[in-house]
Amino acid sequence: MKLVRKLLPNFLTAGNKVKLNLRFRGRMMTHQNVGRDVLMKMADQLKDLANIDQMPKLLGRQMSLLLSPKPEVIKKVQSEKKNKLKEKENAKNED
Repeated sequence: MKLVRKLLPNFLTAGNKVKLNLRFRGRMMTHQNVGRDVLMKMADQLKDLANIDQMPKLLGRQMSLLLSPKPEVIKKVQSEKKNKLKEKENAKNED
């Protein structure tokens, strides 16, 4: 889960949606509330970057949560990309 926490902001700031899946095995099915808590905790940690598109939903033995980037985050990233392109063009014109 630590790796997922590190990589999720990269995907969200790139404008991608993220789907988190938890697979329950054996007796873990009796503790679905723990899995739901784990997914909601991840969503709370990313609340400044992402909106919850789909609340945790159990499909067979998997529980999934769908997150999408907030519009403000996408606009910020797009404006940064435009600024970088302008800087590159200006540098080429100066040469």
